[in-house]
Amino acid sequence: MRAERVLVVGGGLAGLSVGIALTRVGSKVKVVEKTEQWADVGAGMYLPGNAHRAMEALGIAGMVRDRGFQIRRQVFRNHTGRTLSEVDLRDVWGGTGPCMAITRADLHEALREAASDVDLHLGVLLGEGGRED
Repeated sequence: MRAERVLVVGGGLAGLSVGIALTRVGSKVKVVEKTEQWADVGAGMYLPGNAHRAMEALGIAGMVRDRGFQIRRQVFRNHTGRTLSEVDLRDVWGGTGPCMAITRADLHEALREAASDVDLHLGVLLGEGGRED
């Protein structure tokens, strides 16, 4: 069963992702965000290979590759800095997708660009029962 109308509260990474995905399957989606303008906040993010499939489904994989940095090796160290092991991430993730590093702001921007078909409203506060005030 597919929901015909969906209200997504919050326009962060998850809210925009849900809005994009549901719009693409034909639901009428409205995303509301309490902030009045987007703020580029947050730190860098590590996206493992399986995140690539989700980004492909959302239509942002290319944007993430263009704005991010591919991580090919992961090094594990103990508290003194001695290397415990090194992993070639291309061997681990194989054909699943690349592991990427990207700033939260760049990932959010890519999602906002991909959400051009989503009914998105900034500066919306919800009162009791989910009604817009």
